[in-house]
Amino acid sequence: MKIKYGDHGDECNDSFYEVKMSAMNTRIKNLIVLLIMVLPVFNMGYCYAVSVGDPHGGGTVYCVSKISNISKCVTDKGASGDYGLIMANKDQSNYDSNPKHGITWSNEYKIVGPNAQSLDDGRTNTQTIVNAYPKNNKDNNAAWLCYYYKDEIEGHTDWYLPSINELNKMYLYAKANNLIGKNCSGSKSGGVQCLVGGYSDKMYYWSSSEYPGTYGYGAWCQVFNVGDQNFNCKIVIPSAVRAIRNF
Repeated sequence: MKIKYGDHGDECNDSFYEVKMSAMNTRIKNLIVLLIMVLPVFNMGYCYAVSVGDPHGGGTVYCVSKISNISKCVTDKGASGDYGLIMANKDQSNYDSNPKHGITWSNEYKIVGPNAQSLDDGRTNTQTIVNAYPKNNKDNNAAWLCYYYKDEIEGHTDWYLPSINELNKMYLYAKANNLIGKNCSGSKSGGVQCLVGGYSDKMYYWSSSEYPGTYGYGAWCQVFNVGDQNFNCKIVIPSAVRAIRNF
């Protein structure tokens, strides 16, 4: 194999590099030699930053993507990528948190609208909900609870309530790694803890996705003991919350 380069048709092949350096100073010569030595390393393949299950960004990575569209992220064991979703290591509210066994989606029925109805973008949903309920707080609104969450590991403050599809991917990861239920076997000391769920033994978790067509009464939730998704009344059925953030 021969490769021509430069204006004079100089050639290089598999066995040697011939570089005419007579008019170049020592610094440029050294730089060219360094590039010749280093550049082949980058042809060996790209190594992605994080993998599913890694402790990262104040929590645990549960879904990764090699492209910036994280709605396409995967939860498969061993998968890696530069983008993805991180779950907080513990519930922000669950069955054991209070006598209500969870937290309400909001403290009143109101149609928040399309900007809180995304199935994939929990961050936008959460910000929209917080803006729509300015008098709510982290004790009566699931989105507010995540919005003001700060992890104890790295101190991140950009957590949010997952959309229903982001929540489903959390369920898939949790199921595959034995993290569902109060006495789960997949919890790690100093790391991710069991997803206990809320309201009842069905282990409900809130998403940030408002359910359209219910006159503001309902929002999507997921039942972690079986994986079903349905809508619950925002103020009637307190459910669990596990905040997430993306990278």
